[in-house]
Amino acid sequence: MGQRSQIYVRYNGHLMMANYYQWNYGERMISRARYGIEYLIENFLEPGYSPLHYANKISRIFDVNFDMKDVQISSNIFKEYKEFFTEDCTFNDYCFEWQDNNDGRLLIDITADESTKIYEVKYAFLDNELNVDRRMTAEAYLFWNHIGYYHTNEFDEQHKEESAVYTDWQKSYYDTNREMLKQGIIGYKEFEKRNKEVDEIIDYTQDNADYLSAVASLMDKEEVIEYLTKDYSRQEELK
Repeated sequence: MGQRSQIYVRYNGHLMMANYYQWNYGERMISRARYGIEYLIENFLEPGYSPLHYANKISRIFDVNFDMKDVQISSNIFKEYKEFFTEDCTFNDYCFEWQDNNDGRLLIDITADESTKIYEVKYAFLDNELNVDRRMTAEAYLFWNHIGYYHTNEFDEQHKEESAVYTDWQKSYYDTNREMLKQGIIGYKEFEKRNKEVDEIIDYTQDNADYLSAVASLMDKEEVIEYLTKDYSRQEELK
């Protein structure tokens, strides 16, 4: 099955969540990023609370798509490694390199002062090749997932510009419906119905992307490399 992706959450250097998803891509990934981060900020980044004590609950929040009102049960990468792969490779290799992936990855990195809970949230979307030079914001990820995946040279050229604007992802939804109408796969009434659904998807997805830009900053290349290469093998989850 396609649409394979992963979401990772780290808190003060501790990798607390590593989830593998089927059927999680594009606007679905952005929705999970927005509501997962929002849940963390509103419930756990206060004095006296640590998200490390609630890792399972937080994982389940990321499984829910609150916009589409559905649930995609993830696979726990920690458990899979412990049960099947400890003698085959290191945890980091299995966690980041061995995962099947079509639709990118999301890294979330939270640092917080335990006494004051002054915190910073950083994130990065990465492509299916784990290319650290393609660190993406939400809008850049949407563009890559809908268009850049098939036109990597075009994406990389646009991605070089710090002020690049990624709006073509919105157009791609309507293009799909228009092509289905042209081929006679759907009629005009269905075409209009689908375009109204697209209007709604674009509205809430843009809102989610704006939220992520407001509360979190994009990780730089060195931060992404450190995230992917830090040794997590001594964590309690792997004992």
